[in-house]
Amino acid sequence: MRSKEIIGKTVDFTISYGIILLIAACAFSSKTRRKIKENANGACAGCEAKVGKDKLIASHIVHGRGEISNGRALCEYCEAEYHLEHAENPQTIGLTKHKNDPVVFGHVTHLDQTARNALIGKYADIWQRVLKRLKK
Repeated sequence: MRSKEIIGKTVDFTISYGIILLIAACAFSSKTRRKIKENANGACAGCEAKVGKDKLIASHIVHGRGEISNGRALCEYCEAEYHLEHAENPQTIGLTKHKNDPVVFGHVTHLDQTARNALIGKYADIWQRVLKRLKK
């Protein structure tokens, strides 16, 4: 891979991951995020894996509402899967495709190689459509 391609992909990833952090930071206060993670006792609400509260993401059920009742603690894989599952109809979770697609890209590319390959394999058609929309 040429260095120009690597730099481009790094910039894309950084921007996408920044958007994820911005969305997460805006909807829940730090106190609410902390409480959501504490209530989970280190377990993911999606797959129930014990990953520890430091590895959990305070995830929104519907984006835009910062109440604790609208949150749950998910591992990185389940958070990526949640956004990928809703990539074709993101308004059901309070987002548009324009806002959800970079979130999908950031979460999926942030996973380790094995988890990323599994998720992309499971949602190959949706993943390709997300990538196509992001290239526009």
